[in-house]
Amino acid sequence: MLVGLSMGALCATVLAHERGARVAGLAAMAIPLELSFKSQAVVELARKAPLLHTVMPYIPKKAGPDVSDPAVAAAMPSYDKIPLAAAASMVDGQRMARARIPRLSCPVLLQHGRGDHVAPVRNAQLALSLLRTRHKRAIIYPNSWHILPLDVDHEQVTADVLAFVADPQGFTDAPV
Repeated sequence: MLVGLSMGALCATVLAHERGARVAGLAAMAIPLELSFKSQAVVELARKAPLLHTVMPYIPKKAGPDVSDPAVAAAMPSYDKIPLAAAASMVDGQRMARARIPRLSCPVLLQHGRGDHVAPVRNAQLALSLLRTRHKRAIIYPNSWHILPLDVDHEQVTADVLAFVADPQGFTDAPV
């Protein structure tokens, strides 16, 4: 069983494909197959212009952690900048995950926050449309943003992951 959040969801998707039948299921939280247009453009530019890394090694980050719960946001440490090299490597992860997601055969649970500012909620619909496995389910949490395990819907997120881990096929095939 593989569970990943954000870039970890991209990595888990690639690993689920590589490990094939040895993977009982994949729970992908807030999978960033595409970023907002502006963010994606900056990351693509950084990927195509390696010299940019020496001039501007970091991208300023304006907001704190992407959670709707103000108490969690206040208590959670957050960087004020993002290393450009790390952001650029996400493009590779996106391409790899997008190429492999249609070939997954294991049950897949997609979880996404409706208000996600990092990986807009359209990513859940995109991932669902790319999946060909019969055992798939997407859940959109109405009150949460990007960091699902800590945000306001965290109890339901956890319950859903545990139910999926206990019975991947049954959970994905259950009526919504």
